[in-house]
Amino acid sequence: MLSLLNSNNYSLLALPLAWIIGFLPHATKIVIWSSYGYKYNNVQPRQNTLKANQNLPPHKQLQIQRLEALHQNAHETFPLFATSLILANIANVHVVTRNHFAIFFIATRIIFSLAYAFQQSPRSAALRTVAWFAGIAANFYILIKSANAFVYV
Repeated sequence: MLSLLNSNNYSLLALPLAWIIGFLPHATKIVIWSSYGYKYNNVQPRQNTLKANQNLPPHKQLQIQRLEALHQNAHETFPLFATSLILANIANVHVVTRNHFAIFFIATRIIFSLAYAFQQSPRSAALRTVAWFAGIAANFYILIKSANAFVYV
């Protein structure tokens, strides 16, 4: 498996994976609502949270809020990740670096997502923050590697 990461460029496969990871909180929210008898209103989707949360226990309302924030955060970080990864491929950054960056970012998003969705203490919130910063830092690292590849052509 490791030799495959050293020779083949799988990095761009992380783009749909990152999008799916970002969409899962939204899907989870709908499943939670359904388990409490709420039917998703696709005609007015932005009104669902207000209406559905009226019948949820307080701890589930808080979880729904975290899932919504998590879903929104995925939309906020995806453009940076996509840009970083695409530029790394255009700049022909070493394939191992691209693959490792993609894996690392996906890992940070998974850790971030789990910590965010299930956080109940300052400690798990801190883990979420560390995972977020690690993922963002990795993007800046790969952007700088890409920029250097263009500068030294």
